[in-house]
Amino acid sequence: MARKTFWFMTGAIALLVAVVGIGQWKGIETTWADSQINGPNEITGSSSEAIAELKRVIHSDDQNFVYLYKSNCGHCTKLEPVISAAAEKKGVKLYRFNLTNYGGALDLKNEKGLPLVHFYKELPAVAYYNKGWLIAWIEGDESDKKYEEFYEHFQFGDDDGHDNGKGHKHGDGHEHADMK
Repeated sequence: MARKTFWFMTGAIALLVAVVGIGQWKGIETTWADSQINGPNEITGSSSEAIAELKRVIHSDDQNFVYLYKSNCGHCTKLEPVISAAAEKKGVKLYRFNLTNYGGALDLKNEKGLPLVHFYKELPAVAYYNKGWLIAWIEGDESDKKYEEFYEHFQFGDDDGHDNGKGHKHGDGHEHADMK
């Protein structure tokens, strides 16, 4: 009987050690995975802090691009290098916002009640905001050229095409491809 109790206790302890060990390993894996997902200009913090920062970015007097994604989205993972490289190539500061962590942001609306974040049909999406307004967006599985054209179209002038001091005016002899 003592021998059965010994083996039972040994098995229970081994199982406990295995469960705790796997839990710690999973925690390390999650931390590592999150560090791989979080890129430059990632909006992070507690839910209320991150959503407040996103609001600040959206309502800023500056023009801003925000990359909206979910960490469990296959298209997002696949297209993140394309989206980021296109922004870098065009010299655009691209904010990143993970909707998996901050789903409460989906409820944000502008002063007219129009959605500021939950406007897309599919992810990933890159939104262009100007002074609290969602002006345009590009979403889904698009080519690097399409993302570059999107950034280029909005990085120089405001939403109505007027020059903002950076030397780019609509109608100055350049053309933009259909932005979708």
